[in-house]
Amino acid sequence: FIDDHSPTPREEESLGDALTFFLEYYREHKLDHTYVYDGILDLLRALAPSKATLTVLSNKPVNPSRAIVSALGMADFFSAVYGGNSFETKKPDPLGVRHLLGEFGARPQEAILIGDSDVDMLTAQNAGIWSCGVRYGLAPASLDKVPGDVMVDSPAELLWLAGERLQSTSDAQHPHRR
Repeated sequence: FIDDHSPTPREEESLGDALTFFLEYYREHKLDHTYVYDGILDLLRALAPSKATLTVLSNKPVNPSRAIVSALGMADFFSAVYGGNSFETKKPDPLGVRHLLGEFGARPQEAILIGDSDVDMLTAQNAGIWSCGVRYGLAPASLDKVPGDVMVDSPAELLWLAGERLQSTSDAQHPHRR
């Protein structure tokens, strides 16, 4: 069954009104049930001296994404925050990841996408970068269908993994350092 029905002007107006209502509500209530997982701020503080470039790529609109990162006290840790309306396509399309790689002069083998859903893992696969699935996020069951290259259960494991990855990248760039 193919529905080739084009929306009427009245339907388009109703959709526009619904979207406006949602965005206004979300703007005021986006932090009502949003919090930083235990251990994440410690993780970000621990990574700061490494000079690793950290970014956010969300499917949420960019302005609320940036407001959330800022309100949760994490803005200084991230070099860029992009949202679902920052590019022509959203995750799992690799466009956003490819843009970030180009913006920060990174090669795919130097990047890690850390995410809590199958969409994140598919994005990493589609962009040809390494993925880490976090089982403590919002959609851990979806990671059973599409797991990351590595899976972690806590921010402490993520910190260990990031330390290992940063060390191996540093060793590759400085082979005489041990």
